[in-house]
Amino acid sequence: MFGAYAAAAVILAASVAVGLALWRLTGWERASFCAPAAGFALLLIVCDVAARLPGRTVTAAVAAGVLVVLSGLVLFAAPYPPAVVAGDGFVLSVLSLLLVGLPFAVSGHFGVLGVGDNNDMAVHMGASYWLQTHAVQQDVMLVKPGYPLGPHSLAATLGTGLGISVEQAFAALMMGVPALTALVA
Repeated sequence: MFGAYAAAAVILAASVAVGLALWRLTGWERASFCAPAAGFALLLIVCDVAARLPGRTVTAAVAAGVLVVLSGLVLFAAPYPPAVVAGDGFVLSVLSLLLVGLPFAVSGHFGVLGVGDNNDMAVHMGASYWLQTHAVQQDVMLVKPGYPLGPHSLAATLGTGLGISVEQAFAALMMGVPALTALVA
C-alpha cells in the first residue's frame, strides 16, 4: 500500500511541476489550480507515445523524467510566487488522498479499487503489463488501434520507474485523479 501512496505522490508532484511549467510557457502570469490537470494530461500523452517506442516503459520513464526535470528548470527560471501555488489546494489534495484510501482501511488490506462492483481491471492491468513487457498476448481486448492507453501507459511507466506492481501503479493513478480534481475544484 505504501508503494501506491508513494506513486500517487509522484503523480501529483509531477503533474504540478509539468502543469505549472506548461502554464508559464503559455504566458500565464498567474498560477492556476487547473495547471496540474493540464500537467497530468501531458504526462498521459508523453507516456502513451514513449511506451510504444523501443524500450517500452523504460523509454517512457526516461521521457517522463526528462519532462519533469525540464519543467523544474522552467519554474526555476521563472517561478510563480509560492503563496499562489500552495494553500487550500494542497490541503484538499491530501484530504482527497486520505479519503480515497478509506476502502483499504475498511477492508484491512490493499487491493484493486472497485473490483467488487466491476472486475474489468484485469483487462486494464493486462494492457499495462503488455505495454511493459509485450509478454501478454497482443489480442488483449484493449490493445487495439484507437483505444486510448494513456492511463495504462502511465501506470506501466510508474510500475517500471518506481519498481512497483501494475496493481499498485493503477491504484496510485486512481488515487491521484480525485486529488487532482480537488485541486481544480
